[in-house]
Amino acid sequence: MTALAFSVDGGTLASGGADKAVVLWATFNGSQRAQLKGHTGGLAPGGLVFSPDGCLLLSLAAGDPVARLWNVSAGKLQVRALGRHCNCRVCAARLWGAGGV
Repeated sequence: MTALAFSVDGGTLASGGADKAVVLWATFNGSQRAQLKGHTGGLAPGGLVFSPDGCLLLSLAAGDPVARLWNVSAGKLQVRALGRHCNCRVCAARLWGAGGV
């Protein structure tokens, strides 16, 4: 496990690691809600950030120049090509503003 993030309401935990997948967990019972695949590298440390409303999840992987934005409720990719990134916090600040990180 190299990346973990809780949604703002605490109802969802996102995790990711060397297997290149992001897993969404329901925190109230520990069940797996979705497995999000598409990165070409393992998740970067700190590479997961929920949007302020918890509807979207930003993920970044080490060695993968493409940031991905996931629809949390649908468990599907929303946007693939967010361009080159330096870190998840910088990308999130650009997407949601500095107050949304």
